Formats: sequence, structure tokens, C-alpha cells
Amino acid sequence: MSIRIEGDEELQRFLENMPQELFESAKDAVRTRTLSLQSRLVRKFGQGGPLNRRTGSAARSIKTSVKGSSLDNLSGVVYGDATLAPYLGVHETGKTIRAKKAYRRLPGGPYLNIPIGENLTPAGVMRQNAREVFQSGGRIVGTRSSGYVVIDAIGEPMFVLKKSVVIPARLGAAELARDEFRLLSEDLNRIIDEATDNA
Repeated sequence: MSIRIEGDEELQRFLENMPQELFESAKDAVRTRTLSLQSRLVRKFGQGGPLNRRTGSAARSIKTSVKGSSLDNLSGVVYGDATLAPYLGVHETGKTIRAKKAYRRLPGGPYLNIPIGENLTPAGVMRQNAREVFQSGGRIVGTRSSGYVVIDAIGEPMFVLKKSVVIPARLGAAELARDEFRLLSEDLNRIIDEATDNA
């Protein structure tokens, strides 16, 4: 996930023109704002947020980094670790996921298998994957309303088969980043004002 905030060139020029003795204060301000953005993004996963916290890997994937040895190369980054949550960017931009390979031999295939009912924990985590369901006696049945459903050995619906699924944009990282960017600009102006007052 990569978000570029418009106006960051202006802020970089602002930093380059600050007195170097304010570097540590500016770096603290950048660190505060990157940690604030990280915290606000993590809160999007879980109670009251737009995204369910299932395994917690998406929330844990949101990392920060503050680098720089002077005002002209100071930077703060909030990013998603793709090894923990390669799909994080999809939650920011939205995407339609289409079936590619699975269930190609089924009429109308391929299909995606979407876990439902007894196959979901209260947090929305899939209990069994399709292979496990089929190995324990599951099978595909056609329905009038849903098309195809994968049921387990006792007839409980475990997956509904769909041609595609739409993941809406719901993370809102760009909007939060713009807000933190505005607050950082205010913080840096305050640092300069306080230094000027104390001079």
C-alpha cells in the first residue's frame, strides 16, 4: 500500500529551510504523527471499525519508520508489511476479485468459494478450507437462489460459489494521512514559533 500526499514537496522545502538546531524537535513531531496515523489505522480493524479483526495480521502489518540525519532528509513513513497482509492495499482502494481456476469443470465455472454459516467463527474467520470440507465428505449442490453451495457431510452449508466478489474501499488511509499531514504542518509551525519566542 503506497499513498502519496499532495503538498509533501512544499513541506519538504519548509523543513529544508528550518534552522538545523530544530532537527530533534522536528523529528519528534514527525515520529508523533507517524505513530498517530499507525494507531488510527489499526483502530479501523475491530470493534466499531469498518473492517473485522479476524486473525489480526492486517492490523499487525501496519508499521512506521522515521529516518533522516538532518532536516533536508527527514521522512516519516507508515506502511503495510506485504509479508503479513498482502491484501491491505485492496482495503484502501477496493477491488473486484474474479474467479480464475477453481471449479472450472462446474457449469458456468470457474467460481470463488466464499465461506458462510457454520464455516465462520464469530470473528468471521474460516473454520475449514474447501479441501478439508471435501475430504470429510462434503459435496457441491445446486440451489435455485444461490447457484451452487458446498455442504459438509451432514448437509450444513460451508461455502457459496460466486463468479466474483466486490471488496469496497473502506480503510481510509489516504484521508487519515492527509489529516496527520495537516497536523504535522501545524506542529512544525509551532516549533518555529516557540524557538523564535525563546530567542
